[in-house]
Amino acid sequence: MKIILGLGNPGVKYARTRHNIGRLLIQYCLDKFESKTSKRNDLEVHGVSVRWKEEEIFWGYPTTYMNLSGIAVRKITTYYNINVSKDLLIVVDDIALPFGKLRFRVSGSDGGHNGLKSVTNTLQTRCFSRLRIGIGNEISRGDLNIPLEEFVLDTFTSFEKEELTEVLERGYNAVQDWLVHPPDKAMNIINTDHQRG
Repeated sequence: MKIILGLGNPGVKYARTRHNIGRLLIQYCLDKFESKTSKRNDLEVHGVSVRWKEEEIFWGYPTTYMNLSGIAVRKITTYYNINVSKDLLIVVDDIALPFGKLRFRVSGSDGGHNGLKSVTNTLQTRCFSRLRIGIGNEISRGDLNIPLEEFVLDTFTSFEKEELTEVLERGYNAVQDWLVHPPDKAMNIINTDHQRG
């Protein structure tokens, strides 16, 4: 059993915002499998198990707000009794990366991301895989005076919307590489092969 969770905020208001790109990737992947999530109130998650290459994969996203993501992640990983260092992948947005750039790590700091901070604090470990998807651009780097929170909770620009499907497709491929390769090999492939062409 492996668990792949996309972090974000619940509700229609946040559904298509930059901060929810982790959730968007989960939905994109499940569309490929023609699968739909169902709400699990006991685990505070929308999710579904999918059989993939002889292995059970749980895909989902917490129903908590971003800064409380760790609560749901702990419930899910405890329920399925997985080794989080080997069998958990968290997908999040990253303001520090240019829009569409992917970065995979098998451990590390939260980098100031409230969702990762919550997961790290709740699980009491930094040793879990995370796939970051860049949402940054010239605005986020300070060329225009827009508060960070306002930027990440805003919807995508027209250009970003045009590019979003291609970004999510590369994210889908990256997740597959995590599923089939040892972590170090997956990291090398994802961080080199699945970038913008």
